[in-house]
Amino acid sequence: MRVLLTDTWTLFRREMLRYARDRAYWIGQLVFPIAIVGFVGFGLDEVVELPSGVAFVSHLSTGMLALVVGSGAVGGGFSLIEDRESGFLRSLLVAPVSRASILLAKLAARVVVSLVLVALLGGCLALVQPIAVPNPAAVLLAIVGVTAVFVALGVSLATRLRRLESFRMLAALVTIPLYLFSGIFYP
Repeated sequence: MRVLLTDTWTLFRREMLRYARDRAYWIGQLVFPIAIVGFVGFGLDEVVELPSGVAFVSHLSTGMLALVVGSGAVGGGFSLIEDRESGFLRSLLVAPVSRASILLAKLAARVVVSLVLVALLGGCLALVQPIAVPNPAAVLLAIVGVTAVFVALGVSLATRLRRLESFRMLAALVTIPLYLFSGIFYP
């Protein structure tokens, strides 16, 4: 058990270093939702009247937080394919590292990244439009749950696919309908 935790911690630190060094990822994950809220949310705020009385821009802001969690979490599969292409995954599979620690490290890193992204994006969006959080514990649980489901989906796709382009196409075919059929854009 101690070896599993040590391996998981080491791989978790590696994943976190990868995310910390990828500035384009952070900028993209923050700028895209802010642009959607800015253009679509404020553009339709005067036109769309929600039955709950909540402003459309506020509704869209909370939806963008959910979108960031889901779309970012699928990226766990991206990193798995990148590890395979670079040869690092082969080295891990040959080394005395359990597959469970690889998956746990990827999952834990994505959960932490999702929490940081939601905190940063929520802070940016709260400057423009108030976002009510009635139960912070439920929000944390939802972020962890959604991240875990999407990481599992991304990793299961990545284990069956060999090319990054194929993964991107299948991930888009799965996630985009989920977003469009959810209540993020259309209350």
